[in-house]
Amino acid sequence: MKLKTVVLVGGAAAVGYLFGTRAGRVQFERIKSRANEFAHDPRVRSGVSNVAGEVRKNADKLPDPVASVVRTAADKVESATKPDEQVVTADTSAAGEPPPTTPPSETPPPSNFR
Repeated sequence: MKLKTVVLVGGAAAVGYLFGTRAGRVQFERIKSRANEFAHDPRVRSGVSNVAGEVRKNADKLPDPVASVVRTAADKVESATKPDEQVVTADTSAAGEPPPTTPPSETPPPSNFR
């Protein structure tokens, strides 16, 4: 029980650090960026596609209600890792051009600026 409490408090402290401080937010963004790079790596996508294919193939051995759920899950996982046709991000518009920027002198300070 003592170990469970220590792990819970440690996890809560880590989450609080990541979301509560600027340094933690920077670290969170770095972790998020690395996870995104990993998920979109062609080697990872290939592996996910292979595993999803095997799951679909072996789903036929399961009872019908379970097999349909397993096939649907495999399809969703595989489609989540496929490259999008055109992704619109904050850095580019739908036309592939960077969004217009305002000069630094016209940019208002953030609302939590102290």
